Amino acid sequence: LIGQMESGIVGMMQQGNTGETLTEEQKVEVTSLIGQMEMNKAMCYVKLGMWEKGVVSCTKALEAGADRAKCLYRRGTCLLQSGALDKAKADLEQAAALMPGDANIARELKGLAAKEKNAEEKAKKTYQKMFG
Repeated sequence: LIGQMESGIVGMMQQGNTGETLTEEQKVEVTSLIGQMEMNKAMCYVKLGMWEKGVVSCTKALEAGADRAKCLYRRGTCLLQSGALDKAKADLEQAAALMPGDANIARELKGLAAKEKNAEEKAKKTYQKMFG
């Protein structure tokens, strides 16, 4: 169903119901709808724990001009959960800069710091075994 909706919206971008090319105003509106749709898809993927698909939808939403802070926050969350810590950090820090004081972003950054610490400790133990 989602694929059909995407195809329909892309088709609308190419031409209106009468076969005529869309005006610039209509193209802007359709692009906005695509951004909103991708953000809604991303939220569903987050709730389902489908992190990679969430990243893809957030990236598409960013490309469509959706709310940048929210997109970066959601994509950062998905990246964090999928283990891409460096990319998650970049997105979450950008989101924090756009929305200072946001409790959700602060929570994710705290979780990121904990995961980075665990990864560092694990690497340290691995190197100790190799060279110790």
